[in-house]
Amino acid sequence: MRRQLSFFLVLAVVIILIVLGFFNISRKLSWREPYDGVIWEDSPSGLTAAKVDEDSPAYLSGIKSGDILFSINNTPVKNKIELAKMLWLIDRLEQKALYQVGRGGTILTPS
Repeated sequence: MRRQLSFFLVLAVVIILIVLGFFNISRKLSWREPYDGVIWEDSPSGLTAAKVDEDSPAYLSGIKSGDILFSINNTPVKNKIELAKMLWLIDRLEQKALYQVGRGGTILTPS
């Protein structure tokens, strides 16, 4: 009797682990990192757009290589960590990202 109880307990744990494993795999398959279409690099001026992918949200809104990022949705962005946090927050809240960038000494708000 005790042996059967141990067997069923082990079986239940194995089944739970298998179900959790499938849940984890499904989450990993559907996971996507928020991406604005720009490769941002740190520079003395701030985050600078090194490359803007064609047909990306940033490209379609008018951001160009060489633009310096000042803020997103009126929140200052000084480094890549702050940028990543903002992109995650915007994605989670399903908001539109409004960038404020500098280009040639002019402050722009591409939309």
